[in-house]
Amino acid sequence: MKVKVNAPCPCGSGKKYKKFCMNSGAVIQQNIAQVLQNTLLMHPDLSADDLQVVLDHKVKRHNEQSIEDFCGLSAEIMHSWINAKCNEALNVRFNAPQCDTFHAPILAYVEVVVTDIIENGGKLKATPKGNLPTKTVKKAAALLPHLVVAKYEKTLSISEFSGGTEDKFNAMHVTHILLQQSGFIKLQKGVFSLTKKGETLYQSQGLHAFFVPLLHYYIDEYNWGYLDGYSDDAMISMCWAFSFWRLQQHGNVEQLGKEINTAFPWLAKELPHCEYSPQEQQLQSIIEVRLINRFMTLFGFTLIAPFRYQNGKKLPLKLELQPLFTQVVQFDGLP
Repeated sequence: MKVKVNAPCPCGSGKKYKKFCMNSGAVIQQNIAQVLQNTLLMHPDLSADDLQVVLDHKVKRHNEQSIEDFCGLSAEIMHSWINAKCNEALNVRFNAPQCDTFHAPILAYVEVVVTDIIENGGKLKATPKGNLPTKTVKKAAALLPHLVVAKYEKTLSISEFSGGTEDKFNAMHVTHILLQQSGFIKLQKGVFSLTKKGETLYQSQGLHAFFVPLLHYYIDEYNWGYLDGYSDDAMISMCWAFSFWRLQQHGNVEQLGKEINTAFPWLAKELPHCEYSPQEQQLQSIIEVRLINRFMTLFGFTLIAPFRYQNGKKLPLKLELQPLFTQVVQFDGLP
């Protein structure tokens, strides 16, 4: 069966066929044919099943080899990180956070929503648009001075972490969506309430037990580009594990952008051409907004210093990784 050019490469690298093995398919076939020929010359009595075992071993060794473009990762690991659900990704472990809720904005907002539902007899009236009530939203907004992100979030009118209504309070809106889509709260007949799943989790394990399931939903299901103004073509959600791993190694956003361009070269090429913003620069901006500013900051994994300029030129983003990041997301057995 012919492999489509935009399909995942059958070599297991995680890259598209047209970006990786399409031009080297003849070489791979020659190598396989040579392996078969040499094996049959040395062992002419081997059965078809025996030859299949030889080939499977050859493929396994190939997939386990480190690849320079992947910063030393094997094709097997990269394939898992791109295609598997995050809780099934190879060499990655997730741990429940052990921290104050103020270290992770999403935990603080979950606490506000859950507490308001419970204190209102298990029912919280939604707005006509189906959003959280203004009173609940304002409670969450009032937490900003106490959150770790307040170190740099000074201009409340443009903050991701403040707003008078859910429409103007992006972090709160995302929290609402994650809670509802993860099955922890429900909206029926204009009223929010805890689901049986949410109520059981809260009563048995407490507030912090929501963190990892919400993180998993964000990684696997949430639209990372929701209302951020950038092209939807840059699906950097596929880079989540690679990005986390590299940032834990060096903590440099600019270097991460270069590594993503090398490991996932088609991402930049699929962005629109722009005279004033090269594709690689667009991808770097998308990484900063979608991965760092919105995702990692919401979950308390990082702080970002305000943009700095020198002689009219923007300086590289200054990233401050938080202890919660390496506590919750851990990598085992990697180079």
